[in-house]
Amino acid sequence: MIHPLSKRQMAVICQLAGRAYKALAPALDADMSLDDFRHAELLQAVGSNSLRACDQRDYVRACNHFRAYISLPPMGDRTHQGNHARKAWCVQDAAARYELTPAYVAAIVRDKFALDVPPCASLAEICGYLTPDQLDQLLYTITSRGRRKVRQTSRDLDLPLPTEHHASPATLPPGGLADHFRATT
Repeated sequence: MIHPLSKRQMAVICQLAGRAYKALAPALDADMSLDDFRHAELLQAVGSNSLRACDQRDYVRACNHFRAYISLPPMGDRTHQGNHARKAWCVQDAAARYELTPAYVAAIVRDKFALDVPPCASLAEICGYLTPDQLDQLLYTITSRGRRKVRQTSRDLDLPLPTEHHASPATLPPGGLADHFRATT
């Protein structure tokens, strides 16, 4: 689902438009207002002259359009371009969090999904072999094996078992799962 721009994002675009308007004011028509300038440039940048009609996909393009006028470097577009990319990022993040090597993840993929993945493949290449549903299964497997590795290391070093801290009670797993995952706030 594509979400509209937040009020903060609209404010950022308006601030950039105002700075661009001030930078270009000598070259513009004398009777062109800031609102007219913003609407015209927004139409040129994203194909809509209203911020309320823009969505999340338009934010970076609109910002970069106005940033170019005031000699600022373009913003990087860090949004995931689809469900597969988002899930692949989650798998890569989990593997890094639990310090699992790409060769180990490739072995999991070979055993679990019977795919011919080379042992020297990077995590991005491994994720490219998998469907989104397989990425979900792989994420669950990596998480459970990573937790097992942490528990084993804690036992070997006589350290207390780590807990998974959550920012708020709303992010805790439901019911008995909180105890299973040793989650705290």
